[in-house]
Amino acid sequence: ALPISTHVEVVVDAPVWPLENMGAVSVATLRDDKLWAVSLTLDDGYDNQTTWAKLYLDRYNYKATIAVAASGLPERYQRAAPEQLQSVVAAGWALANHTYSHKYASQFPEGEVGVVNDILADNAYIASIITDYVPLVFTSPFTDPDYTDIVRNNNTVLGFRLLQTRGWEGNYVDPGRVNTSEDLHVIGRAGFGGEEYGGRTYDPEQFDRIHNEL
Repeated sequence: ALPISTHVEVVVDAPVWPLENMGAVSVATLRDDKLWAVSLTLDDGYDNQTTWAKLYLDRYNYKATIAVAASGLPERYQRAAPEQLQSVVAAGWALANHTYSHKYASQFPEGEVGVVNDILADNAYIASIITDYVPLVFTSPFTDPDYTDIVRNNNTVLGFRLLQTRGWEGNYVDPGRVNTSEDLHVIGRAGFGGEEYGGRTYDPEQFDRIHNEL
């Protein structure tokens, strides 16, 4: 069993803010009283994510979010069929918006309008597979940070609650914000697996080791 802390000590070792400007420290409660949580996002929407990845995660009763890009993916990969995406959602998984065309934001000749229309088209594609499904997470293609301000500036139309973009550090997510329609919360993403990703090479057994250590 994990040890339960009875108090928290905060040590400030460098000037940050005046003490009178620091807010109170509170403990965030995760859904279902979980002690910790990890977000697992599988990019693009390939068929092996609904088959092999799901079988692997089922070993630990884990669920994930598939960031679906309706088009613009390499032809050498097999796209998940609508019924496969329906099946994982029925099993408790989620779908995120990964844009319709899977481009860098700078590749849209119409600029911001083109980006927003492309994101809305992906929402429509997902809703055509699962009736009335509204993605609450936007996962930027290529971890392109140029999407961040565009999504933030147009989020009254897009309606996302969480945006995943470039960043390799762990991020704290206030569940009070993510579970409401308040300001968009932005977090980074870190890859893992046996391939080169983001300039780093990851151990293929990292997933099992992380699970066993938590």
